[in-house]
Amino acid sequence: RRSSTNSTRSKNEDHSNDIDDDDDDIIVIPSKSDTTKKSQNKKRKMNETDLEQTQPVAKKPKTASSENTKNVTSKPKKKKSTKKSTEDVDRVREFMLSANRPFSASALRTEIQPEIGLAPLKKSLQSLADIGVLSMKEFGKKTKTQIYWRNQELSENNGAEAKEEESVSEIETRMASLETDLQQKRQQLNALKSETKTLEADPEDEDLQQMMSTEAQKYAALKSQLAALNADDAPTLTQEDIDAKLIEFYAFAKVWKERKEKTYEVIAAMFEESREKPDHILVNRFKGETDADNDANFENVKDMYKLAQRAYIQQNSKRRNNAK
Repeated sequence: RRSSTNSTRSKNEDHSNDIDDDDDDIIVIPSKSDTTKKSQNKKRKMNETDLEQTQPVAKKPKTASSENTKNVTSKPKKKKSTKKSTEDVDRVREFMLSANRPFSASALRTEIQPEIGLAPLKKSLQSLADIGVLSMKEFGKKTKTQIYWRNQELSENNGAEAKEEESVSEIETRMASLETDLQQKRQQLNALKSETKTLEADPEDEDLQQMMSTEAQKYAALKSQLAALNADDAPTLTQEDIDAKLIEFYAFAKVWKERKEKTYEVIAAMFEESREKPDHILVNRFKGETDADNDANFENVKDMYKLAQRAYIQQNSKRRNNAK
């Protein structure tokens, strides 16, 4: 009996332990009401999300700042080119060095053409002053005015450097011109030396005697001519004699002048298409003579011809008056 009771107790204990172990593996089955509540909650959440997706989202109003920010963000920033600033600096530098006068920025703006803006002009002046091309000084107590002018020390140094940097070709040309001048001066000097030698040379007695004899002969001849003119029996000419000789000359000169003009008119008419000169045609084809062949020039007797013409007209007027 005791053994049977012990076995039953042990079985009962084993059975209780099995029950305890099974408690850990028990699955709780939810009730039907709990499942319906959960499904309803899920439907509600899904309806709210669908409504949020279907409802249009209110757009924010566009503003100028937002558009500018979009443009700024969309377009990449461009780097400012320094080409314009360097051109302005070069123009200001060239003008200031050539003018060589003090200027303020406002005064320089009216002088330089084409104009440069006041701000870049001030910047260019300041940059030139910083590198030493220009000198600057401020004037005024309340309102400061900057005056800029050419750096004189720098200009003197540049002039010296320019002289040192003179090209070889220019030096060669200068040397050649100096050599030619030197040769001309030497020739002039030699000529002056020869003249001084001839002047300083003492003439001999024979040369002096010959010169004196020739001058004495000239003097005697002139003296005899003067005595013949002053003699009482010397021939004298009146105005009538002079007019008569002029009229005689006028008759020959007039005919000579008229024949010459007619001859050249005939040659020009006959040989109109020829390229030969009239004098050449007269000598070669007509075997004539020109004024040059006879050492005659009408220009030498032009004044005498006018006097002769006047005398001829006066003689004719006297004859007419006497005839009346």
